[in-house]
Amino acid sequence: MATCKMWNVGSLKQSSKYIKNKDKTKNPELDEPQFYSLRAVLDYAANSDKTEQQYFVSGVNCSADYSYQEMLTVKTRFGKHSGRRGYHGVQSFAEGEVTPEIAHEIGCELARRMWGEDFQVLVTTHLNTAHLHNHFVVNSVSCADGRKFRNTPADYARLRKLSDELCREYNLSVVEKSTGRAPRSIVEAEKRGAPTRKVILKEAVDEALAHARSMREFKFILRDMGYFLDDNPNHKHWTARQSDWKQSIRLSSLGGEYTPEAITKLLASVPKRPKPRYNPRPRTTQYIKQEPSILAHTSLFRAYRKYCYLLGVFPKRNIRPTQVPPPLRDDLLHARKIIAQAKYLAQYKIETTGELAQRKTILTEKKKELESARRCLQNEIRRVGSTEQERVELRGKVTALSEEIRKIKQEVKLCEDIEARSRVMRERLNRVDTEEKQISENDKNKNTKEYQ
Repeated sequence: MATCKMWNVGSLKQSSKYIKNKDKTKNPELDEPQFYSLRAVLDYAANSDKTEQQYFVSGVNCSADYSYQEMLTVKTRFGKHSGRRGYHGVQSFAEGEVTPEIAHEIGCELARRMWGEDFQVLVTTHLNTAHLHNHFVVNSVSCADGRKFRNTPADYARLRKLSDELCREYNLSVVEKSTGRAPRSIVEAEKRGAPTRKVILKEAVDEALAHARSMREFKFILRDMGYFLDDNPNHKHWTARQSDWKQSIRLSSLGGEYTPEAITKLLASVPKRPKPRYNPRPRTTQYIKQEPSILAHTSLFRAYRKYCYLLGVFPKRNIRPTQVPPPLRDDLLHARKIIAQAKYLAQYKIETTGELAQRKTILTEKKKELESARRCLQNEIRRVGSTEQERVELRGKVTALSEEIRKIKQEVKLCEDIEARSRVMRERLNRVDTEEKQISENDKNKNTKEYQ
């Protein structure tokens, strides 16, 4: 299995200072946005620490040793030094699936098939991670006719297609394209059986079909579980949604057995014997009787406790997703984040939004102090006359400060997430309380009428 990606390289002028900066060029761990020049990318791609003494460095339409000079010669010959200087691509393989020799062979062949005799490409295979990966540095100017490579979406699609073809030729796995318009995270969550909207809706429809003896009962059970079914005969597809959804979900997207024809046929073939009785969804008030201390959600921490309890995740309770109040179901997919936020509030005994803001202010001030100290150390490193040993010690201190700053930034981000989620959480809890009161009043009025 191989994945591919590619991005452009900026101008040489902007990166001339960057490639002379020893502190940066000595660091082998560079992020993609830092590749501002063609020279810097070529140096990174051919880094001997990553390519095992350059055993896996090859040039396509250029020499591996003098690729940068040859690429500049082509640009000079056609007078095209402006615009995109080049492109940097990566082809990554699954862990343990290929040997370095095969990975490099696939990379060179991919470069030949993709760019042919038109463009100069430096191909290297990096062995510094568990996932072997090829790097491609492509000159933006053609060595054949001087035209420029644009890296359009069609070019990117062709690169991925050629990579998949080569993987199949070498009997390697291929990343299958996901169907539908759902984001990859949702598709993967559905494969794992995680509680996405479709997974919960499918469970609700299955439960309704297991108890309903007619279309009327089917719609009633779905409505009791918080779903509104649109079975308009003039529509090709039946759809279902919750009251707070902006878009409905087609039942046919749940599978072939959920089309209007299949559901109608299934309900029509129900035997005359009575089906198992459907028990309405347990109400919030029934949950609260077991845990009276979380009834109020006036404070921030209590709101989180109640929210986690209603989701059935903290403390852990064996309830079905359809038993969770409808306004809260979408957060089942974010249960881990919500639990982490609740534990953070408990760890620092934060009860109100004011205390949360105070904690965030303290962290922000501490971050500023550490950043100021780090700048002083960085200036000391650049100071003329400092020995190499002193610079090594200073860099160690800078690294320690950077790690501490990173943790503080994560904590500040967590505080911001709690602040944003708390507003949505209170709104949804109030909706749950309102719905439960309305249901209780309806049940009371119904019992009163039956008694009269």
